[in-house]
Amino acid sequence: MTWSWQPRQSRGPVTNPTATIRGSSATERDLQIAALAGLAGLGEPVLTDLRAAEREPDLTTMDRLYLALGFLAVGDDASAIAIERDLLGRDGERLGTWVRLRVGTDPDATLEATSLLAVVAAGMGDPLAAGMA
Repeated sequence: MTWSWQPRQSRGPVTNPTATIRGSSATERDLQIAALAGLAGLGEPVLTDLRAAEREPDLTTMDRLYLALGFLAVGDDASAIAIERDLLGRDGERLGTWVRLRVGTDPDATLEATSLLAVVAAGMGDPLAAGMA
């Protein structure tokens, strides 16, 4: 990966391990993206890196969910909404008031993806969030 993020001054025990995971070339892409979202949640300036990560080819549903969380954390609601809507359009299912994001045939993966999407939706005030609970 060719993201340019460099840590600012340490914010203590949470930032350093997250930055180490994020910056290691040995770290798998999905974990790097999750760490990037975590850094966004800690207030680190990672918007440029989130946008670069979003352009990576073959992003998984989980990659995109963590990107949406990162965009939400840095205040880029438009990007978070675009990801949410795209994922729901492709893999969303609705039964009455219930909404879920199907990920393959694994119920645990579907539960995890739906839970993360609920956090994104709730963070943006999307009424669909209540149906994902």
